[in-house]
Amino acid sequence: MNYHKLRCRKVKSEINVVPFLDILLILVIILMITFPIIIQNIDIELPNNTNTITLFTLNDNSCVIVEVLGIGQYNLVVNNNRKKNVSYEQILREVRDRVSIDSNTTFLIGGSKNVVYAEIVSMLNLLQKAGIKSVGLMTKTI
Repeated sequence: MNYHKLRCRKVKSEINVVPFLDILLILVIILMITFPIIIQNIDIELPNNTNTITLFTLNDNSCVIVEVLGIGQYNLVVNNNRKKNVSYEQILREVRDRVSIDSNTTFLIGGSKNVVYAEIVSMLNLLQKAGIKSVGLMTKTI
């Protein structure tokens, strides 16, 4: 009789899918929560280049430099004249004026080490909106 009871009870060797999916779902939720926190805490230190080549001098009058100081804070250097705390719209207007005067104007974007990269990208987008095809990025910080 004992033999019959043991024989009827078979061991199941298959995986229970529902608990497995629960564990996977919890792991995905944990990763989704921690991933943005990890990304925000990555500090990027750009290397200093000692072998730079100067393509032109900054004293050239056909050079416009946009200095990105922080979020929404810009300086503009046109004809060696620095205009401080210039708005986004003023930069757009000045850039369009310079292009209409001289189409060979060189445009540069510079920033300090602490500037959020999104500000540099927004300035690149602004210059693209103004019709500028070529923009240089300054390697020396402001």
